[in-house]
Amino acid sequence: MTFISVFGLLALAWRWRKGQVTRGEVLVLGIVGLAVLMVWAQIFVCDHKLFPERRYYSQALLLLFPWLVWGMRELCRRWRWPFARLTGAVVVGFALYDGVMLVKARLPVGRRAAYVAACNWAAREIAADWKGPTRDESVAFTPNQYISPARPIVAAFARRIPYLVGGRRLSRWRRQIDTADYWVGDLRRDVPPATGYEKMGEFTHGKYVFALYRRTK
Repeated sequence: MTFISVFGLLALAWRWRKGQVTRGEVLVLGIVGLAVLMVWAQIFVCDHKLFPERRYYSQALLLLFPWLVWGMRELCRRWRWPFARLTGAVVVGFALYDGVMLVKARLPVGRRAAYVAACNWAAREIAADWKGPTRDESVAFTPNQYISPARPIVAAFARRIPYLVGGRRLSRWRRQIDTADYWVGDLRRDVPPATGYEKMGEFTHGKYVFALYRRTK
């Protein structure tokens, strides 16, 4: 998606410089800009985050795809490249990149592998340790705020851990009400809880060190 966005905008700028941009293209660009602006404003006002996650507006960025295709065709004409071969090379490049990303987590090196291994370790430890209820009957399920009644409640560096143990992550919407049953963090960046928790163990993968804490009361 980043490739489509960047090169689509570059191709649009090229067309603009050549005076070939039509009113319809300006309208499409306005729709893309308005969609991104509305998402940014909602996240900024409601969640106080300066940059929203790309998944919230990536659908609008697909409208930049035709300019990417036009730009590739113009490059092929200028440099006398076969357009079909270039298109095929791009498709193969995307496929190779996606394939690398799929297997990267299974390689024994790197941040992704460390995080996957730490998630699996923390999930096993929590599942073996938790003896409490599997759900909070007093908590109403609210999909608009991603709140589930499942237990245990886990404050973790990755959202995957609570789902692996059948619980729920500590939601910012309920921080004044809920208390995490477990805390899992990457010690290179996260600060463990100072009080109310005891350390269950550490997990090391390469240069990454993770810690698991459980609530004492």
